[in-house]
Amino acid sequence: MLRLIVLLVAVLPLWLNAQVYGFEKCANVKSLSNANPEKSTDIASVEELKYDVKYHKIELGLDNTSTYITDGKVTTLAQVTATPFTIFVFELLSDLSLDSVKINGSIRPVTSNGSVRTVSLSSALSVGSLFTAEIFYHGQGDVNNGFFSGITTETDNDYNFNATWTLSESYHAYEWWPCKQLLTDKIDSSDVWITVNSNLKAGSNGVLTNVTSLPGNKKRYEWKSRHPIAYYLISVAVANYQEYNTYAHPAALQGDSILIQNYIYNTPAVFNDYQEGMDSTNQLVEYLSDIYGLYPFYDEKYGHCQTPIGGGMEHQTMTTLYGFDFTLVAHELGHQWFGDNVTCGTWGDIWVNEGFASYTEYLSLEHFRVPSDARNWMNYAHAYAMFNPGGSVFCTDTTNENRIFSTRLTYLKGGAIIHSLRFEVNNDSLFFAALRQYQHTYADSNAIGNDVKSVFENVTGLDLTDFFNQWYYGEGYPTISLQYNQSNNQTIVVVSETTSVPNVTPFFKTPLELKLNSAQGDTIVRVYVDQNNQQFTFNWNKPLQSIDIDPNQWILNAVGGVTPNPNLVGLQANEVDTKLNVYPVPATNQLTVNAAKAINTIRLFDMTGRAIESYAGTGESTTIDISTLSAGAYIIEVSFNDIAGSAKRLIVKD
Repeated sequence: MLRLIVLLVAVLPLWLNAQVYGFEKCANVKSLSNANPEKSTDIASVEELKYDVKYHKIELGLDNTSTYITDGKVTTLAQVTATPFTIFVFELLSDLSLDSVKINGSIRPVTSNGSVRTVSLSSALSVGSLFTAEIFYHGQGDVNNGFFSGITTETDNDYNFNATWTLSESYHAYEWWPCKQLLTDKIDSSDVWITVNSNLKAGSNGVLTNVTSLPGNKKRYEWKSRHPIAYYLISVAVANYQEYNTYAHPAALQGDSILIQNYIYNTPAVFNDYQEGMDSTNQLVEYLSDIYGLYPFYDEKYGHCQTPIGGGMEHQTMTTLYGFDFTLVAHELGHQWFGDNVTCGTWGDIWVNEGFASYTEYLSLEHFRVPSDARNWMNYAHAYAMFNPGGSVFCTDTTNENRIFSTRLTYLKGGAIIHSLRFEVNNDSLFFAALRQYQHTYADSNAIGNDVKSVFENVTGLDLTDFFNQWYYGEGYPTISLQYNQSNNQTIVVVSETTSVPNVTPFFKTPLELKLNSAQGDTIVRVYVDQNNQQFTFNWNKPLQSIDIDPNQWILNAVGGVTPNPNLVGLQANEVDTKLNVYPVPATNQLTVNAAKAINTIRLFDMTGRAIESYAGTGESTTIDISTLSAGAYIIEVSFNDIAGSAKRLIVKD
């Protein structure tokens, strides 16, 4: 039933089809959800903006062979945030029968316009007032909009088990429970109580506080969460489950543990197929707690509910998935930080969920597997992302769920540009410190792409405006070409760029690695490319055989021509470099550069190789203003009018 991702094997390398990664399975189940015509935006009525949800208690009866909801009741505690507040508005699928609604204990009249339900209050409520709404309902959950539509039931043909489960991202929570679907109104705490036949189990978010036996051979599974949660992350899953539990021991807990609670089909076959994958969760929780910060829901649990979902969905503390492949487990676990603890503030910024969960796959492969596994992941991501030339990681069409959950743009280009951001920072300690700071700053809340930018700038001191304009908001990718020569014991390289969507992103400023290959030994040099046809000169006199562009796959790019050019000429070191005079050192407000040749351009770089400022030369002596620079070390590069090259010096500003 799942749509297969067709990669046109005749065009892309065969290895693209050799591995199905976690991001594909995550993207498949979300892009197939097929937005209900009743709902394709964040908010159904401006009246929903007038209250803040504090608490939900969801009670319902379910079976593993039907999406029919019995005895549905949702209790909501909310606070008025704007007036006039004379009506209470929520969303519930029109096919579901609304039995009654009580406001502060009194039954109130309800009108319906499709899925928008409006309750008249007996009197207006003032700002700051708390009120309780009790909503009673029943009926058939949505079954008319394709696979994965809020609530689904299906038989798993591999194991011959039936399961019923929910998947509410992005706009589908209202298809099985009455709610307010607004990302930025996180629910402060929640309870989910599911009544099922006694031969079944029901999994959900948070901690299982009790299993209550009920008349009629029923049991009620009572789950409690006391962490803020986005509406689409509340979930239920019902099947003939067995429970398989292990424990993770992150270093930050100093010997304490985190429960890993798995609800899997009640058959030994699941253990035969997936025990290794289930057991890997422990090590992944420990590793990600080290690099991202302690697992945010450590005081509750992490777990999985198995269903024939065909992929995974990162429900808070209890992922719904089918199998336990390593990258799928890593991807959905990564979402507990990126998506659950910190949730995208808009669906346009879904990258802060899916891009980082996808990159979690890469980091997990890098840490636990052989180097080629991580390299293959990035090769796959680059090839897939560049399969079509355009499109932005930032999503401008949030009415189209296939675009929101685009495998190519949201997941793969999204993950690839985080790798490029890591390269831009050029310091893993700072890179991971920024990720931890992001989690700390926006914990239990929401963030957008610009918030990622701000945190990284604050932690690293870099200006990332160009980076985000190009890679996040811009479109396409560069094709990088170069010409090279060796002369006078120097290697001269000219780097040029074309872009796939030049009318949107005409040039990508970027650090770049070049691998100089020689039979006497190779070397990798790092340059910063901020203009087209830019020349670089290296004092490297081993016989050059070839040059590789971006050998470690840091940058999303296509490789153009790499051709020798015997006409390229480097610096005459005795004539220029030794006669270059830069003073005073250290400098304060001004810096003077004297040279033996007429100066064309002076450029300043920080110690990561990023260009900071550029100045036009004024003959053989040029004075520049550095008063706005922060104190620290910089590289000054001087290029000349009649020499195809440049000379560099280290300078220090007080």
